Amino acid sequence: IKSCPLIGCDQGSGRFNVEQDWLALRIDTAAVMALLGSDLPPLLAKEILRDYADMLRVGRLLVNGTGITWQTGGSMEVQLQRFCTALFATLRRIPDSALFREPMMQRCAYWICKALSINYILMEVLQAIGSRVGMMCTIEGSQDIDAADYLIEVLPGPAIRAGIRWKVKDNIVHRDPQTAERIVKATLHSLETEFVLPPEIGCAPAYTMHLESRRSIASQFFSTMACTESCTDKERPLQSNIIVSPTSPLRSPIEDAIDRPVRVCCPTSCSLFGPWLPWFQ
Repeated sequence: IKSCPLIGCDQGSGRFNVEQDWLALRIDTAAVMALLGSDLPPLLAKEILRDYADMLRVGRLLVNGTGITWQTGGSMEVQLQRFCTALFATLRRIPDSALFREPMMQRCAYWICKALSINYILMEVLQAIGSRVGMMCTIEGSQDIDAADYLIEVLPGPAIRAGIRWKVKDNIVHRDPQTAERIVKATLHSLETEFVLPPEIGCAPAYTMHLESRRSIASQFFSTMACTESCTDKERPLQSNIIVSPTSPLRSPIEDAIDRPVRVCCPTSCSLFGPWLPWFQ
């Protein structure tokens, strides 16, 4: 394991470090294997349960426009098993994923959970929002299971488009550090990304964030000065599509530590074409 070029990186890089994190991932391996069977490699299952289980608690996902659901009672391990069962059955009915081999299905469950986890992209989203509105904010209600819809779309290629769409307005708020006053700064409508299957080693997919921010007092003043009586621009919120990228890759180094590495057939781009052929052989 130590000889793997993907392992042994700095803690600050956000990449998985086997030497320091291997023990942390040993969360009752036998129990996870007993519950999940062959649905997911145990180490990947434990990484989902530890870091990327946001969607499991929601119990619903839109797949190519069709809703799938799973029961959310019981342990997180059982919820993950139910999610995999529902997901795999749905992917088998979609032409672009119907012929996926079992290892590809298993990795899709991991990549989907990670791509749709706010933990994976949270810091970059908050930094981008802070730069846009001029102060650090939080996403209000991000732990509320009814606050957002999760969706994926399987595309030709194959590829996956994944996104989160928030249902509530005014969910970007700033709390005054002295008075704890709640100040609404913006509305985060959606966060979407797209990646090929399987993702290339080291590829961190770009996310598009749709943000609706309130105009500052200064902006409203200058809009008023520039507009006639019929001008309504000063009253309209500012619509922005902001590109953000996570600091760590979507693909886990665990995948190549526990299995043979995926060999690409030709040089590829993580945003256009992917090294998917070996998964169908």
